[in-house]
Amino acid sequence: MWLSQRGEFDVTGLGIRDGQLKVRTSFAGDITLPISAVRSIEFPHRLSASDRQVADNGDTLIFKNGDELHGALISAGQDEVVKWKPLKGDRQVEFGIGRLAGVLLAKPARRTENAGSAAIRFRNGDWLSGELRLLDTEHLLLKTPLSENLQIDRAAIRTLYFGPSGEVPVWDGAADREIWMKGTATPGWGGGGRKEDQSKRNPWRYLDGAFTLIRGSSRGGYGNGPNLGRSLEGLPDKVEVSFELSTSKGPAGYAVQLFTDENRPGLMVQGSWDSAYIYDMSPRKQGLFNQPQQVEFGNKIGSEGNRRQFRFLADRKTGRLAMFVNGRLVTQFGLRAGKEAAKPGKGITIVPQPMNSVITISNLWVAPWGGALPEMPKKTSAKEAAQPGIKIEIFGGGANEPQADAKVTADGKPSTKLAEPPAEPEPVTTSDVIALTNGDETFGTVERATSEMLRLKCDVGDLEIPLKRTLMVEFAGVPMPPSAGIRLRLAGKGAITVQSFKLAEGKVLCHSAAVGDLSFPVAALSEIVFQPRGDVPPVGKHADDSKNNPGINVRGGVIIRGRGAIQLNGLIVE
Repeated sequence: MWLSQRGEFDVTGLGIRDGQLKVRTSFAGDITLPISAVRSIEFPHRLSASDRQVADNGDTLIFKNGDELHGALISAGQDEVVKWKPLKGDRQVEFGIGRLAGVLLAKPARRTENAGSAAIRFRNGDWLSGELRLLDTEHLLLKTPLSENLQIDRAAIRTLYFGPSGEVPVWDGAADREIWMKGTATPGWGGGGRKEDQSKRNPWRYLDGAFTLIRGSSRGGYGNGPNLGRSLEGLPDKVEVSFELSTSKGPAGYAVQLFTDENRPGLMVQGSWDSAYIYDMSPRKQGLFNQPQQVEFGNKIGSEGNRRQFRFLADRKTGRLAMFVNGRLVTQFGLRAGKEAAKPGKGITIVPQPMNSVITISNLWVAPWGGALPEMPKKTSAKEAAQPGIKIEIFGGGANEPQADAKVTADGKPSTKLAEPPAEPEPVTTSDVIALTNGDETFGTVERATSEMLRLKCDVGDLEIPLKRTLMVEFAGVPMPPSAGIRLRLAGKGAITVQSFKLAEGKVLCHSAAVGDLSFPVAALSEIVFQPRGDVPPVGKHADDSKNNPGINVRGGVIIRGRGAIQLNGLIVE
C-alpha cells in the first residue's frame, strides 16, 4: 500500500466501506484511513510459475491512463481496432486506439544482430543504426534490420555517427531499458541500484523512452532513491548526454553522476529548477574533495513550470563540462590550473528528486560530441585531414536538442499535456562539420561516403578521409519539428515515426515520410507508440470508438484475469 503523500507498508487484510479503508498491519494492528490518504494498492500475484513466465515474456498493452494488460498482440493498425489475446482464456479482445498509449512487445527469442557500425539521427528526432553502404549528395543507403538497402533522403538527416572500432557509440533510454531501470551503485555519494526483489513491483513505469517514477522517494537526500543508470562500453572521450525531466506539477530536484566507474566517482551535478552545484568527486590529498561550482540560472530559465531539458557536453579526459538548460548555456565547468583531471569512467546515473509529484525522465540520449559549443563557435582554417598527426581546426557548429513531449502519468490517472519549456532556437548550420577520432574537426561539404572512405570539399580543396578515422558528421540544414504519427521503436537500436501502419500475421507494413514504404517482421520491433499519454488521439475511424462508453477500456464486456494493472475507483489493482 502506498500513501498519497509519502510512505508504503504491507497489510495482511483490508476492507473499504463509506469512503474509509480499514487495514490490518503487523506493526500497529487495525488502522482506519480515508481513501484519499491512499495513492495505490498492489495485491500479491497469484499466478502459477508457468503463467508468470508467460506474462513476463509476453506483450504488454498500455492505456493512456496508465492501466496495463499482459497478453499477446494479434493485429493493429492506425485505422483499425487492436486485437488482443489476454493471458487467460482463448477469446480475443478488441480495443480502439483512442484509449491506447502503446504496446511493449515481447523480447525476441534470440538477441538481435549487432546494431551496426553507423547510426543516423533524423532532423525530426528519429534515429536508426546499421551499416553504411553509400552516401551521396541526394541519398544515404543503410543496411538495417528493416531493409537490406534502406534509401534515406539526405536532407532529412541531421547527424551521421560512426563506430570506427565496432558498434556505433550511440544510446537512448529505450535501448536496454531494463538495464537503465536497474540503476547503478555509484561510488562517492551513497547512491545504489535497486536490489533484485521479484516480490516488489518495479518503481518505474516505462513507455516510449520515458521513465516515470511511480513510487519511492529520496529518503532524506540526494543519491538515495531509485535511479536510472548504466555503464556504457565504448563511451567516447567527447560525449553528449541529454535528457528531459518533467513533473505532474511544480519543480523537482535531481542529481546526475557522469563518467563513474568502480572507485571513480567522476563528476556530479546536483540541482533544482533554477540552480545547480557541480562537483569534481575525485578525492584529493587527505581525502578531501574539490569545492563545488555553484550555478544560478533562474534569471535565464525561470523558476516556474514543470519541465526542464538538460544537455551536457563533456570531455572526459580533461574534465571540461558545458551545461545547457532548455537549450541555453548556463555554465562551463573546468579544472583549475595545476589540478589533476578526474579519471574518466563509463557510468552515467540520473537520480530524480520528486517534490510531492510524479516525475518522469524522458528523451535520454548519449552520443559522441564534436567538441565545439553550439553558442560559442571559433573560426579557424581547415588543414589536411587525411594525414595522421596534422591538427585540424574548426569553425564550430552544432545544434540544440529538439524538444519533444514528455509523458507524465500518475498511478491510474490520466495526465495533462505539459507546457513547452522556453528554449533557444536551434542555429541553422551552413556547412557540414566532421569530427575525427583523434579529436580534430573540420568543416565543408561531404560529397560522398562509403564503408571505407569519406570525401569532403572544403576551403583547401577536396579531401579523402578514411572512415575509420571519422567519428561523426553534423550536416548543414534547417531544424525540423518532431513528426506526427505512430512511433515504432526497434528491438535493437533506433526509432522511426510512420504515417501509416498495419500489423498482422507477424508482419509490419508501414510508411515513413523519411524512408518510404517498409515491410519487416514484427520481431524487429520492441514498442509501438500510438500516442503520448494525454495527447489528442490520432484521426482514424476507430479512434473514438469508445467515446460513448467513458471509463471502460475493454470492448464487449470481457472479464480480464491474470497479470496486469487496472484502475478501479482510483486504486490500482494488480
